[in-house]
Amino acid sequence: MWLTGTGVRRSLSLALAGVALVPGASMAKQAALSTGFAAQSAAVLGNEMWVIGVDHCKSSSGCAVVMHSANGGRTFAGVGRGPARWIYDVRRLQTPDVFFADPRNGYAFVFRDGVWATHDAGQSWKRLPLHSPLSFAVGAGAAYAVTANCSRVPCTDFRLQRSDSQTDRWTSAPLPVRSDNPIVQLAARGARVWIVARGAGRNTLARSSDGGRSFTTGAAPCQAGFGADFESSPDGSLWVVCSHGTHGSALRSTDGGAHFEPVALTRLGNGARFGPASAQVAVVSPTGAWATLRRTTDGGRTWRQGWKAATYTTWLKWIAFGDARHGALLLQTTTDSQLGIDRFGMWRTADAGAHWSSVHFS
Repeated sequence: MWLTGTGVRRSLSLALAGVALVPGASMAKQAALSTGFAAQSAAVLGNEMWVIGVDHCKSSSGCAVVMHSANGGRTFAGVGRGPARWIYDVRRLQTPDVFFADPRNGYAFVFRDGVWATHDAGQSWKRLPLHSPLSFAVGAGAAYAVTANCSRVPCTDFRLQRSDSQTDRWTSAPLPVRSDNPIVQLAARGARVWIVARGAGRNTLARSSDGGRSFTTGAAPCQAGFGADFESSPDGSLWVVCSHGTHGSALRSTDGGAHFEPVALTRLGNGARFGPASAQVAVVSPTGAWATLRRTTDGGRTWRQGWKAATYTTWLKWIAFGDARHGALLLQTTTDSQLGIDRFGMWRTADAGAHWSSVHFS
């Protein structure tokens, strides 16, 4: 998911052109006060998964907890606590998005608030000196962040920051595309890096195949002035939903973003989101409501009805694959009135999205 992310995107979906970030809406039918771990954001790497969430921890204010699974989400164990700041961010609908570059080195990112790093598999976290981070990504053992000076409007001095994930030594370079909007999308898979930014009324895509050391730029595939969701699969293909105000259209790239082709999907809403497992296999949530998935195994030429949530939900927050088979998604489920947060249910797949199972953290 690009951050949105995200991210705030992501775990938020980020719009390309100033469209407001979409916060979690409460379910129409709320459940009674629930206790225990409440998932908020997740990362998947191969068959390993990490989840940042909130627990009551014998306190009405709650605490941030990091959970880990080494078996594709079948079982989870707590590995550490996060800083108290994360609780504040969750209540502001700015949940930290979690990323892991490898099993020991990971990050938590909050749009324009901060980036935290762990080098012991999530047991401990420290805040990094990255001022006003706008988006974040990891790939091939490296971490990337877009930062800017946003003390005034519009933001200025957009920079691309890069670090080896095993260290906290960051290098900084000017953003390879012009931007006058704080919504900058960033993604990475392997040595490929993509940046989408809006400047002078147009959207530009910068793509790199050498870990962000050099970029090729060109027009982004989605129309300026509307939102977009770019998702990269483990093999480096791109699946894109472009918003057109009242509906969405879908595109795919199998050459790292040099060319895009239409994907045969109809009745897409503005909240549609891809979960790609490869260039050939992907699932899509057409609207987010009811979290009904469609699935393709032939690169988007044909689609079949797939998994559907058992209860109504207004928001599919996140969906991603860590390899060609293992993936997970987060759906808004209930609210926790004591902690003042939305709660999200997590589902996992081990067969590229053909079947999904509910995740239990206790």
